[in-house]
Amino acid sequence: MTPLTLQAVAADLVNLPAVPAVMTELVGYLQGEDIDAKKVAHLITRDPVLSARCVNLANSSVYGLNKRVSTIQDAITVIGQQAVSTMVSSLAVASRVAGMATHDHALKDIWIHSVCTALCARVLARHTRLNPETAFTTGLLHDIGKFVLAARFKEHYAQVLVHQRAEDCRMAKAEKAVLGFTHAEIGAQVADEWKFAPEVGRAVSGHHDPEQHPASTLTSLIHVANALAHVLQFVDDKEDLAPRLSEYALSRLSLEFDDLKAAMATVEEQRGDVKHFMF
Repeated sequence: MTPLTLQAVAADLVNLPAVPAVMTELVGYLQGEDIDAKKVAHLITRDPVLSARCVNLANSSVYGLNKRVSTIQDAITVIGQQAVSTMVSSLAVASRVAGMATHDHALKDIWIHSVCTALCARVLARHTRLNPETAFTTGLLHDIGKFVLAARFKEHYAQVLVHQRAEDCRMAKAEKAVLGFTHAEIGAQVADEWKFAPEVGRAVSGHHDPEQHPASTLTSLIHVANALAHVLQFVDDKEDLAPRLSEYALSRLSLEFDDLKAAMATVEEQRGDVKHFMF
């Protein structure tokens, strides 16, 4: 088997399912000035399936609205155009990634864990000054590199699993030993390829080692959210050990144990909303 390099993985990213054109156009529009809510709604409704899923998600317990919304315009009015736009971006990514996992149990488990991490990140962000929507999207992408390895480089991923089981170590450590790089590094490249903000890629890259990224509060947040998702066990992940929770990350976020318990309780109530991200 030919050794795998990070450069080879990066070159293969063009073969991943394309992000919908509506998402690319929406991201570009939101980077401008004088953003018009009606224009945002118009862009989103050009993709009817994505639009419908967006409305369904807005009415879920994730957003906890006091009244139901029936249109994208209603959703923008109630929860804000930035929140709706981020929601659409997340669902667009989900439609491409989760679709690849439909007939692969291992890939499906990776994706469900990613959704759980995203839910945890969104709840935890309320205890910080971080944008909950950015936190959610980053949580959704935090293990996308693992997904790429498992979906596109099955033989190499199998080697990593053999090493992980033999050494009883974390997946990231096994990846480093076998491949010379980790899924977090791949994930950062995916985030860049899909034109997410640089802070998202940095957090994806560093979520296993927040101490090494002191300038990024988002990295610490995703680290903690990932740990909570492992505890919640939306899936029975036999392939990886639960991560050590960094005291540095908790201190950086000013989070106490009671905050973590409350966050997990909230996300547990949202377990049924995972279906909105399965395609």
